[in-house]
Amino acid sequence: MGATFAFVAVPATTLSCTSPCDGPGCSAWYDGAVVAVHLGAGGASGPLDPLEADAWVAGSSAEGPDWSVAVGPGILWTGIPSVSRVTPISLAGGGALSLPDAAPEIVDPTGTARLGAAVLRLPDSDGDGVAELLVGAPSTRRSSRTIDDGAALLFSGLGDGSTGQLGVADATLTVLGEEAGGRLGEVLAGCGDFDGDGLADWAAAAPYADGGVSQAGRVLLVRSGDVAGADPVLEADALPTSWFGADIGARAGNSVDCRNDLTGDGLADLVVGAPFADGDVEAAGAVYLLEGGAVMATGGTGRRLPDAARATLSGTVAEEWLGWSVSTGDLDGDGVAELVAGAPGWQAETGRIKGWRVDD
Repeated sequence: MGATFAFVAVPATTLSCTSPCDGPGCSAWYDGAVVAVHLGAGGASGPLDPLEADAWVAGSSAEGPDWSVAVGPGILWTGIPSVSRVTPISLAGGGALSLPDAAPEIVDPTGTARLGAAVLRLPDSDGDGVAELLVGAPSTRRSSRTIDDGAALLFSGLGDGSTGQLGVADATLTVLGEEAGGRLGEVLAGCGDFDGDGLADWAAAAPYADGGVSQAGRVLLVRSGDVAGADPVLEADALPTSWFGADIGARAGNSVDCRNDLTGDGLADLVVGAPFADGDVEAAGAVYLLEGGAVMATGGTGRRLPDAARATLSGTVAEEWLGWSVSTGDLDGDGVAELVAGAPGWQAETGRIKGWRVDD
């Protein structure tokens, strides 16, 4: 297996029902998902064809199309929110892989929490030297009187695989959403070390949270120092640092990236997409950049993202939806990370990707 990889997760129906989807069983793939793994392709500069992957795993319509994946050494953690479970799949041997009928996995006994809507392998965040697994469950209910409060669950030491079946109650830490319909855990992101303790920090979003206006969206920063020694179940408001979107329906936190230094100060920065923020025109979208060095000072529950951001990058066309996706990385090999954001609504949903070098 290569030291680097790339993967794509797509609905099986987008593969035009050609190989490997052909023959009598093809209809069973309708509205399913395919995860294609290209070994050694982490630095690929061209397009990757999922039909030419080194390994792939496919689901049926029963598992739905909206999988999420995280890759560890020789293992593919697969989140399947339609059936509310997370399953590890061995990548040994490559080729056509399958969802095991009986395998170590994480299950939601209610079957309704959409466990696995987001999965993330996180470097060591508790000092034991072993990677963690983060799992989003955005339809978790805090009580029978609420719905879609959401939760983010951290399983200590599980980043590289599991040896037995676990339930949501086995999570080392559960951060519970506090707002019905907010859907905390819909989006998760691994961050740089914001608090300087040498351990991994992370972020979780509730893109449908209100924050003063309906569905403005909320992003929580979870620093390792904030949860060291904490109760295993925390409510979101117990964390000291979070931000809200500013516009009705902005859905801030639809995308989050906090891995890289964009401003040249040596600290990772936080990038938040709000694809339905209005700006000068309706639903043009916005991307907020928060400097890592100022994150602790400008956080605090209740802060609006436009107030805390060093810069706001706004869409220019109505319903462009800039910020639907965001990512950071060194695109040109000069050692400085750039920012890219997706705008899928641009030109009648033709879509485009915009890029910036922030430290210029």
